[in-house]
Amino acid sequence: MNEKLKKMQEQVKDEMMHIQHIPGDYAQNELRMFYWPLRIE
Repeated sequence: MNEKLKKMQEQVKDEMMHIQHIPGDYAQNELRMFYWPLRIE
């Protein structure tokens, strides 16, 4: 795997820790679902 991509994935994982997964909170979970692919590009 590309080293730059690996570094970016680790950074985004850290950022995702601040967007908690909350069962039943559709908006929060949708934000998580869209954040990862948009941020990783």
